[in-house]
Amino acid sequence: MKTIKQVLYILVAMMLIGAVAGCSHSGKQTMTEKQKKTYNEIQSATLKMISDPARRQQVMTLVDQVKLDTAQYEKDRIVFLRELNALDVNYDSTDKDYQTLFASQDAKLDEFQKSAVSIHQKIMKLLTKEEYDNLKDVRDDAIAAYITSIQ
Repeated sequence: MKTIKQVLYILVAMMLIGAVAGCSHSGKQTMTEKQKKTYNEIQSATLKMISDPARRQQVMTLVDQVKLDTAQYEKDRIVFLRELNALDVNYDSTDKDYQTLFASQDAKLDEFQKSAVSIHQKIMKLLTKEEYDNLKDVRDDAIAAYITSIQ
């Protein structure tokens, strides 16, 4: 099974991919479309692979929360990059201005990571080993397809 550290690595990798692919090329999906596709694939697999309706609904709710958290962090990251750019072009910016901005962004990232770990732990408690293994494969496939689509 994946450890919490590996899950965080995947989440951070997806965020970094988002940062690198911030501007889309013509003919390619936008980041939002890619994220929606990935979550749709995970939700579809969840519906198919978890037979118990109560557990399936709980997992779907948690997947939806990850989607919301990711979208919020992406918005926060965009604001951060705009504010960082504004500081970079302002010759009156001080080290304290940068430290304050980075401290705020670090706090948002910490909150995002703590939420991801908490959700992951809840999902692991709800799934059987077989369900977890099956969904892991789907999640890995979705992430691989996502990475391929932005290269």
